Amino acid sequence: SQDVTDLMQKNDSVQRANKALHGYIKQQQVITSCLAYLMVDEDDDTSIQKVLRSFCEHLQASRCLIMICDENSDEMLLAYEYCNNGRPLNLSALETKKIPYNTVWFQSLCNRETLCYDSESSDNSFLPEELAALDWGQGLRIKSLYAAGIFFSGRLWGGLAVTYEENNYALSVQERKLLQAAVHIMEIILQRKRNHLRLEQALLDAQKANE
Repeated sequence: SQDVTDLMQKNDSVQRANKALHGYIKQQQVITSCLAYLMVDEDDDTSIQKVLRSFCEHLQASRCLIMICDENSDEMLLAYEYCNNGRPLNLSALETKKIPYNTVWFQSLCNRETLCYDSESSDNSFLPEELAALDWGQGLRIKSLYAAGIFFSGRLWGGLAVTYEENNYALSVQERKLLQAAVHIMEIILQRKRNHLRLEQALLDAQKANE
């Protein structure tokens, strides 16, 4: 009977290893497809939406959001969204929020830590009243949320967040690494967009100078 027990334990170990390997392969496929969008799509906003969709669907999230922190106006606003539950937000109608510089969770974002919130857990990055700062209205009821900071030139520019609104969801260690990979891909796309805008402005300035 000991031999049977040992065999069953080994079989369980093999199954867990195979599941972990399958998950890793799937994540690498998501990252590879997102990097391909950088090469194929000339329109930066199209690339952003495709990347948001890929990560949102893979993580089985309700929605994936990009938040901008504008230090010049001390405001946070939602700039991009991919909705996976048929209830997209009207981004143009959302009010901006004041940047909560004094909160632990915002400082954690600045420190490149992954923020975690789960309504069924007592170990969260957010206090319930702090989560209210991310209540953008329009019926958004967050059960689980995970976010990581987007940086330009070493400074926090914004954040990428995935939300779960129908059910609670705990991201695995592997999935949290995928969230960080998504952030780095977004940083590349947004930097490219910034460079395109600067080039367009330089061309306009040159045209005006020649008139």
